[in-house]
Amino acid sequence: MRLHTTRFYQRATKEARAGRLLGVMLGFCILSTFCLSAWSQANVNEGQETATIYVDTSKGNDNNNGTKTAPLKTIGASVKLAVANNESGIGSKVIINPGTYREAVLIQKNRKTTNSPITFEAATNGTAIVSGAELITGWTSYKGSSTIYEASWPYRFGLCPAESGAPAQQPIMLHAEMLIVNGTPLTQVLTFASMLPGTFYVSTSQGLIYMYPPVGTNVTTATIETATRPLIWQVFGQSNLVVRGLTFQYANSCPMNAAVAVGEKATNVLFDTDWFLWNNAQGVNFDTAEEFTVQNSVASFNGQVGLSSHQVKNSLWQNNVAQYNNWRGAQSAFYVWDRGGAKWMLDHDGTYKNITTTFNLGDGVFWDTDNLNISYSASVSAMNIVNGMQIEKTEGPFGVASSSLCYNNLLGVTQRGGIAVRNSEQITMSSTNLYGSFSDQFVIVGNAGGIEVTNWETGQTYNLITSKMTSSSNAINGPSASVFSDSYLGGTDWHDFVSTLNSNNNTYYSGASSSGFVVPTPKDGTAVTLSNWQSATGQDHSSKWASTGQPTACNVAASVRDFWVTSSSYNGVTTSGGQASIAVGTFGLGGITGSVGLTVDGISEVPGLKASFSAPSISVNGNATLTVSAGANTPRGTYPITILGNLGNVTRTVTIPLTVQ
Repeated sequence: MRLHTTRFYQRATKEARAGRLLGVMLGFCILSTFCLSAWSQANVNEGQETATIYVDTSKGNDNNNGTKTAPLKTIGASVKLAVANNESGIGSKVIINPGTYREAVLIQKNRKTTNSPITFEAATNGTAIVSGAELITGWTSYKGSSTIYEASWPYRFGLCPAESGAPAQQPIMLHAEMLIVNGTPLTQVLTFASMLPGTFYVSTSQGLIYMYPPVGTNVTTATIETATRPLIWQVFGQSNLVVRGLTFQYANSCPMNAAVAVGEKATNVLFDTDWFLWNNAQGVNFDTAEEFTVQNSVASFNGQVGLSSHQVKNSLWQNNVAQYNNWRGAQSAFYVWDRGGAKWMLDHDGTYKNITTTFNLGDGVFWDTDNLNISYSASVSAMNIVNGMQIEKTEGPFGVASSSLCYNNLLGVTQRGGIAVRNSEQITMSSTNLYGSFSDQFVIVGNAGGIEVTNWETGQTYNLITSKMTSSSNAINGPSASVFSDSYLGGTDWHDFVSTLNSNNNTYYSGASSSGFVVPTPKDGTAVTLSNWQSATGQDHSSKWASTGQPTACNVAASVRDFWVTSSSYNGVTTSGGQASIAVGTFGLGGITGSVGLTVDGISEVPGLKASFSAPSISVNGNATLTVSAGANTPRGTYPITILGNLGNVTRTVTIPLTVQ
């Protein structure tokens, strides 16, 4: 595995020049014999809300009655009034005035709950902020320094539990501390010696926090916040609910937990025009909920994943954006396990329309285990670190239509790309563009012989082997990578796939190489031409080999000036002959320019370890190699090696495990 080449990234960036995603039709019908439309979804009758409650964090008082002239101070107080109204059969609309509400809100069903609706709505969209952070004050210069400051740290969060069954997770990924200066989150480092501009360090043993704010920050007048609450909005079984126009930010949730959680069989819930921003783990998660809708919303800069659900039914996700997610996981080079823009699991009867997932440090969209009756259409997934889309252990039917997946797998690792399918059946893809992803446009991976999955509703068990796929009227263009890859699932798995494949009227192209199909026969990794593919599969006889050019929908551009430090050595490295090499790459976003200075942490702490970069600085779209040498006195073991990249006031990090044999 290797990092992207600078040439590839520059080509992708140039072709994905500035521009907004263009809307495409939302209708979704896959072929004449298989048409999926929206299943049941949220349908809250807000016209039944006859009571109005006002909240104002600046002017309100929780002893008030909640009228417009005597508003409440907290959202929690409004919940009590709205729930009391609900128990009396009265629907309520809660109007939340602009301001930051530093509280955790719980909306819970009880034995007196009726079907009367409740709406929580910002007076002005986006200006009512539910925050998991508290202000932190009392900053002083560290030993007279003009750059580093310290303050008391009273919190004892401890490390988050590691995810069971997942690959090794470095300590930085298990931290939940966040520090935000004037609205800009700083990067956490784990040693004082590694502090650079734009970083912070917590010493729990000393009860102190240190920060190196952006140069020019007036610490005396700056707004400095630290995330303290892991869950800031919870819906526990309450149904007939609307949440509109609110911003949820700075929750310090551990991985697999969300800032906003909806569950315990909550039904008929609508989130409309909401923002889930800069939370430590997940933005919003639905668990065992039914008939719900998330629309016109943004989930960005979350530490693990933006949008997620688990064991849900009859959901509608439409007109949503998920970008720049998995920043916490990326600090540990943890890109491929429940990370990225959106993760949906055990999803039955779900509709996804006009979903934009771009610039995520993981997968764009990911469905995992026991998904059936899924419709994904009119969507764009581009410029994600790993796959544009992954479909795993899914029995289907699963439809993909009228969508574009472009320039994904920026890490350039093998068996990743536009769409990756793992042990899934009944996938139908039509009128969809796969363009410019590194390595592969459409790739099949998985376990030979199948994977068993149980339907959570019926209890039926399936042994899933990727098969029963339909592909029609798609444009699959490398243009310098494979259009299709099943490089190792041969034998009966290959037979099951080919014998049930229905593919025609597609356009393929992989640039100068006409051997764009990678198949497992007569041996693993065999590259063949379209005519060879037609002969081997008996399909695509009306398909053609021709360049289609970049789809218009792939004109995506980052909205922030930033850069990433990444590594394709995310599985860790092991010394051989006393040395190991760690691949380092940088990606510039939003037109940022300049050189990134590279430093390393974790070397001096281990006897005998030495390290050097192939270059001390690289461009914002560059590559380097860190060579680590172990001495005769270096103890055997595994050590976290952190690479830091600094450009001006921004520092980004990635930690790789080094095993010394």
